[in-house]
Amino acid sequence: ADCDLAWGPPRWNHCMILVEAIPSWKVFIFGGSVDSGGRSLGTYDDEIGVLDLGETYSWDKPQLEDPGQSRVFQTPPPREHAA
Repeated sequence: ADCDLAWGPPRWNHCMILVEAIPSWKVFIFGGSVDSGGRSLGTYDDEIGVLDLGETYSWDKPQLEDPGQSRVFQTPPPREHAA
């Protein structure tokens, strides 16, 4: 396994869940704080990423869809410590 499989800048205090999907497991990540350069306290982030744990690991940034199609879909506001 490659522990250095990077997805954007370093992040911490994010939400992450491992899902047994078909055909392979997936890791979903949202938000947290990202390193904005140097040794800062970071800035809040609102990105959503998916790591596919299939034969070859790969990151994806999913396109979010509007379930009702009657309103404009917005990602949740940037945050950390979100459950």
